[in-house]
Amino acid sequence: MAILIDSFHNGARGPVRFWHRRCGHLVSDTSIEELQEFAEGLGLRREWLQRGSIPHYDVTGEHYDLALARGAVLVSSREIVRRAVRWPPANALPPMNVRPDHLSVAMLREHLEAIPRFASPPGFLLRWFRPGDEQRWQEIQAAADQYNTISHELFTRQFGTDLRLLEERQCFIIDDHERAVGTATAWFDPDYNGRPYGRVHWVAIVPERQGRGLAKPLLTAVCHRLRELGHDRAYLTTSTARVPAINLYLKFGFIPEVRGPSDLSVWRELQGRLKYDFHI
Repeated sequence: MAILIDSFHNGARGPVRFWHRRCGHLVSDTSIEELQEFAEGLGLRREWLQRGSIPHYDVTGEHYDLALARGAVLVSSREIVRRAVRWPPANALPPMNVRPDHLSVAMLREHLEAIPRFASPPGFLLRWFRPGDEQRWQEIQAAADQYNTISHELFTRQFGTDLRLLEERQCFIIDDHERAVGTATAWFDPDYNGRPYGRVHWVAIVPERQGRGLAKPLLTAVCHRLRELGHDRAYLTTSTARVPAINLYLKFGFIPEVRGPSDLSVWRELQGRLKYDFHI
């Protein structure tokens, strides 16, 4: 029973943070839960688990080195395919006593037509990334996110260093004191479940401005921007603890992604806490 990792040198493909770097696929040969616990020990978030046929985390840089230092076994890519645990079959029995208190879930929108339109409330306006907004992004996320450690290193890992990409993809909502109080990013994943997807990524509003409908114009802006940039579908990840956010995503036409009995059990228990119905 082991955590396994392979090694390859990435070119200019996939997420920008992986370009021209040594990378690896981190997997478990035992269980998905073991994999997620090990990944959390490296500082990775549970929702970064890649949900293709083989559950894995893409790691590079200091996370790659740390994985090896903490006992991940370096093997060939062929060995990864042979030994890695797979998602349980769709007809497997669901796990007992699932408690969706703070679990990672994914939601999909298989088209980007008919995006709901919400304008910014009076006293607020939207603008796109400018140099220096890295710090503003960190301040917003640190204020709004009680589950993750926010840092400049996290920002770079998520978005890379190509400011041209950020200028067309990262949106902020600004108050009448010219303070950035919310953000969302029209990001992308060229290989989500084997297909290219746009990604609604890192949506956050500072606590003192929450409850004023500010996430709605942000979501309108990033969904339209994804479509303008050529994406025809989108996904997002969130936590079951973020019920208001899930309600917003349902309102915008995102639906739960159910890949197996664990997802099904979580969404069924969560369903009674949500404002909007959905079919699974």
